Amino acid sequence: MCKSREIFKRSKAPKGGFYLVGLVDILGQKQKLMELDEISIDERDKLHDQLQQNMKVVMALRNSFETTYDAFLNEQKIAT
Repeated sequence: MCKSREIFKRSKAPKGGFYLVGLVDILGQKQKLMELDEISIDERDKLHDQLQQNMKVVMALRNSFETTYDAFLNEQKIAT
């Protein structure tokens, strides 16, 4: 496996390094995150459900990016 793919392997140990971070409002995530302010810390079930909904969108985007990135790298291997 080439080194560029190794950064996407999930592990429990934290990795140090330089990262690019972007803030993007995906499918109304900004609004959903703002709704968290209205939920009391005592309403754990409601808070958990809201966080879970937000994470589903983020994980779907991450998986989509990983799939696309892998396809790009595979295409690069074939072209060389």
